[in-house]
Amino acid sequence: MSQEEGYTILGPVVYNGNVLVRRPDDDRQPQTVAYMNMRAEQKKLLETYYGDSVEIVSLYPTALAYALENGAVDAVLIDLVTALKLDYPMRSISQNSVSSVMMVRNELIGTEQLNSFLHQYNEAVRELEHDDTLLKTTLRGYCGEDLSEEVLSHWLKTWRSANVRFGSLKAATAGPVS
Repeated sequence: MSQEEGYTILGPVVYNGNVLVRRPDDDRQPQTVAYMNMRAEQKKLLETYYGDSVEIVSLYPTALAYALENGAVDAVLIDLVTALKLDYPMRSISQNSVSSVMMVRNELIGTEQLNSFLHQYNEAVRELEHDDTLLKTTLRGYCGEDLSEEVLSHWLKTWRSANVRFGSLKAATAGPVS
């Protein structure tokens, strides 16, 4: 657990959720790759994967798909669900990489409210790990689209091949605020 002023990071909630996306008509080595601004973990992942062989730039999350579509960048590192909506070639470059974390206000630590939430959250994680039908339903709900079973099955296969996982969380105890 890590602490920020007034908040505690309980732990990772998504692993391997970021994928590298390219335009379907461009198979050359990328020269410029963009990631979501203020996402140090994405920048580090790209630096580890590419080293100094590409220019790495940060963009607002809403600009990533537009920049890719219009050729301003050669590839983008985005979350898998957004990538699925684009229907562009993608690949996972993560290996047990944390994509997002859960933060809570310190005054919630040790409360019944937080403990109840964590219990329900962890139960949902267990269900999503083992129930493909539930995961498809969740993906459909997140996208807000009327997706065919064929599309959902393809998305699920892509999700599983990228090894996206949800992290379980443990109750925390409050410590000094840094």
